[in-house]
Amino acid sequence: MEKIHRATIGEVPWEFKVDGKTGRLFTNLTNLNRDLRRFLRLDTGQRIVGIDIGECQPFLLGMMLLERASSLWPEGLPVDVDHYLKLTGERGFYRFIMDRCGIEEEERDAFKKTIFGGILYCSCWKAEDLNNLAGRTFIEHFPSVYAAVKGMKGKNRSTLPVLLMRKESEVIIHGVCRKVAELGEEGFFIATIHDCILTTVDKADVVKEMLKGIFKEKYGSAPTLKMEEIN
Repeated sequence: MEKIHRATIGEVPWEFKVDGKTGRLFTNLTNLNRDLRRFLRLDTGQRIVGIDIGECQPFLLGMMLLERASSLWPEGLPVDVDHYLKLTGERGFYRFIMDRCGIEEEERDAFKKTIFGGILYCSCWKAEDLNNLAGRTFIEHFPSVYAAVKGMKGKNRSTLPVLLMRKESEVIIHGVCRKVAELGEEGFFIATIHDCILTTVDKADVVKEMLKGIFKEKYGSAPTLKMEEIN
């Protein structure tokens, strides 16, 4: 928080870096502890809200599967893939896996890291380890999805995460942020924390519609969006 304060009063420059691999934008905000977001303030005094893309990367994985569906499953979409698409579109994927692993809601954030670290972002041997409860559960209920994930990873476990983050950046940075920038003087405050867009309360619906429109234009479908009060 001290870095943000010092940047605000001009003592140090704002951190602003785009990762060349993933296209993700890293700033003072992306490095800010989640618990400290409630202390953020605008000079205008307007309240800030966050528009969060529900289960963004699992949803984007589903869209990647649909893009490859004709070559992956020429005889038609497997039942488990269809189930996965419905869950990620309705923000129900994490809950589904958590219920089958006996994980309580208050452990959701920590468990999400387990899913990323133990299924999507790891080497195949780790995902298939018998001691990996999340991985074992995922493979049991979504075997066709996992087979596709395994193929996308190939020999490099970073391949899939990079692809997913690029797609996220295409929507957030090159989609919404570009649209707002093109508004010129009619533009308004937005800031990004990867798959979450911060804006003022009065512009929340505008940002939501932009997000939905971009997702539908690119993929024909939009994920569930959730608005969170920041301050």
